[in-house]
Amino acid sequence: MFKKTIIAGLVAGAFVPAFASAADSPHSLTGNMGLYSQYIFRGLAQTDGSAALQGG
Repeated sequence: MFKKTIIAGLVAGAFVPAFASAADSPHSLTGNMGLYSQYIFRGLAQTDGSAALQGG
């Protein structure tokens, strides 16, 4: 009995993501941030050896 319950749960769980799909939004917002030990642009250090925080 326990084996049948486990198998039924796995089969039911496999189909849950198909029913729970969200609607696609026409808008999106993305971003990123990073903390780096030194910022180098074209071979020259831009942070005087200090840490640099970058985002975009």
